[in-house]
Amino acid sequence: MPTDFPAMADTSQPDDARPSAPPDPAIVAATIERLRSEFEAQDAPPARATALHEIGILEESTGDEASAARDLLSAVNVDSAFREPLESLITIIERRKSYKNLGKLLDRLIKVADGPAERERALIEHAAFLLDHQDDAEGAKTVLEELVEEQPDSVDGWIALELAAGAVGDRDARTRAVEARARLTENGDWRALLLIDLASLRAESDLDGAVAALQSAIDLKGPATYLALCALETVARSGEQHEVMAKAPEAQAALVLSAVDDEKAGAALGVPQHRRGNAHAADAWLRAAEAHRARGDLAAAIEMLERALAKLPDEVALRHARLRCAEAAGDTPTSARLAKEEIERGAKGPVAAALQMRVAEAAAAEGNGADALEALDLALAEDAGC
Repeated sequence: MPTDFPAMADTSQPDDARPSAPPDPAIVAATIERLRSEFEAQDAPPARATALHEIGILEESTGDEASAARDLLSAVNVDSAFREPLESLITIIERRKSYKNLGKLLDRLIKVADGPAERERALIEHAAFLLDHQDDAEGAKTVLEELVEEQPDSVDGWIALELAAGAVGDRDARTRAVEARARLTENGDWRALLLIDLASLRAESDLDGAVAALQSAIDLKGPATYLALCALETVARSGEQHEVMAKAPEAQAALVLSAVDDEKAGAALGVPQHRRGNAHAADAWLRAAEAHRARGDLAAAIEMLERALAKLPDEVALRHARLRCAEAAGDTPTSARLAKEEIERGAKGPVAAALQMRVAEAAAAEGNGADALEALDLALAEDAGC
């Protein structure tokens, strides 16, 4: 399967060297004959190679790729430092999908590369050949590691390295590649998405690094903000970082409510249309409350639940969570009040009996024996085995 390496510009021939209309065969034949005479008359390798190169280009323009490849290869053999015929020959071979000698030609292209840009392109093409046609993902990764060490700002090099590292399962190299891509991109929205990917790669071995990457994505305040907050909650849960587990859904709820009030603001921060509602905000607050409770901050948990109940007062899960927090906090009066509200809402059977027990405990704590006994009688009436 071909590797989706970054496309590099084909500089083997300038645009004006490719005529839009088919050339006149008679003129081409005459020109080739003249160039062959020039080739025979020359002694200097550069001049001889130039004549062969021009012959090859003309043959390619007429569709005679076999002859073009033969003459271009001759040009390369005459003057191994002459890059243009080598690039033209590589283009023809790749187009004809005849890869037998391509590896040697790409090796030579690397050696004759003139400047960082040409060397970058040659190394990437060589890596793609190793991966696609030699089944040598490790070799491709080695070539690309060499490239990014020489040119740490090569965006195409890092993209190619990420793909090659993925092929061999080298998580560390993939992480370095995504980190470099996030550093090099000038587009803030794209950087945020790359930082989210970076966090997923770091999460297994560097939880703090994953959290830091996601926080950087959130700080960009772009259309990936909501996605980054969701990822932050997931990463924090995997490492049981309860403080982050609480703050992430709390921030999600704030974004959801901002999207309810202002569709443009919601879209700008990436809140999906189907999550713009009070129910999603309340659900986020419920998760935040659970995280606060797990870290022992009952006051913060209660605050989250009160916010959620203000939006969805009839939601059973929220009411029960609020009741559990009151009990955990030792707030017997609030626990009794909430229990009475549940009974008034129609609770029956063992559930109602358990609620009446809370009412009885609160009455007893206040020294109100009559109300406590009444609540116990009602509990037994609902569930004789209570």
